[in-house]
Amino acid sequence: MTVPVEPVEANRSWIATTQSDKEEAMHAQPGDWLEVEQPVVGRKPDLGEILEVRSADGSPPYLVRWSESGHTALVYPGADSIVRSADDVAAHQATHGPT
Repeated sequence: MTVPVEPVEANRSWIATTQSDKEEAMHAQPGDWLEVEQPVVGRKPDLGEILEVRSADGSPPYLVRWSESGHTALVYPGADSIVRSADDVAAHQATHGPT
């Protein structure tokens, strides 16, 4: 059974639409983006570019540069995280502006 997850903001409808979207195995490649939802109501998710993937199969950990702060960190994403392809993020930003 899937439980709908409401978008944080109306213009951020590209956020996962069902809980099952988040439960799939996480895989990424350099250039993808990591989105981490926030526990604070009304605060937009953190978004960072994945610079490096430390495993051959694309599973975590990832070296991420956070877009808001520019800080780079090695991240082991949790259940509140979603990997977005570079193409998806670029298309969203072209339509809605930078996040």
